[in-house]
Amino acid sequence: MNAIIQKERFGLLATLGFVLSLPALLLFISGMLQSFSGIEVMLLPHALLHPAVILGGLALALVLNARATLRIRKEDSETGITISLDIARRKANLAVLGIGLFLLGAIFAYLFVENML
Repeated sequence: MNAIIQKERFGLLATLGFVLSLPALLLFISGMLQSFSGIEVMLLPHALLHPAVILGGLALALVLNARATLRIRKEDSETGITISLDIARRKANLAVLGIGLFLLGAIFAYLFVENML
């Protein structure tokens, strides 16, 4: 019974993470459509076109799904400290993490290129 509740909770976190990263995804798709085809279309509603909504939602999605999939352990021994990272095989949560990290990288790459070059 407890495993079923845990599985539903992780599924809910994946769904919530996808919804939170949706503004960043729509912004990315709009930018790609404009770059490759010249179509000037904004798929993101104007009310959601704010950096706090886009980056905040993306950061929250990453934190929630990282918490669901990643475990960091630290063990002290006589010879030193051992730090290990365990990654759970929760496909939906890992997919949200991958999409979120990609979008975050794309947004920061765009910011760098637009402002520095």
